[in-house]
Amino acid sequence: MLNYDLVKINDYKSLSFYKVSSLEEFAKMLNTEWTRELDKANNCIDIVYKLELVK
Repeated sequence: MLNYDLVKINDYKSLSFYKVSSLEEFAKMLNTEWTRELDKANNCIDIVYKLELVK
C-alpha cells in the first residue's frame, strides 16, 4: 500500500508525504538503479523519517 501527498515549496524544493505498509519494501523501492539515476539527474536527496503516534 502506498498513499502519498506532494507539496511544492518553490521551483527548487518539494516535500512528499507517504503512507506505506512496509518500510523495508519502501527502502527497496528507493534503492533501485532507476531511482538512483533519477535522483542523480535531478539533484535529489531522499530523506526518510518514520513518524509514530505518541499517546
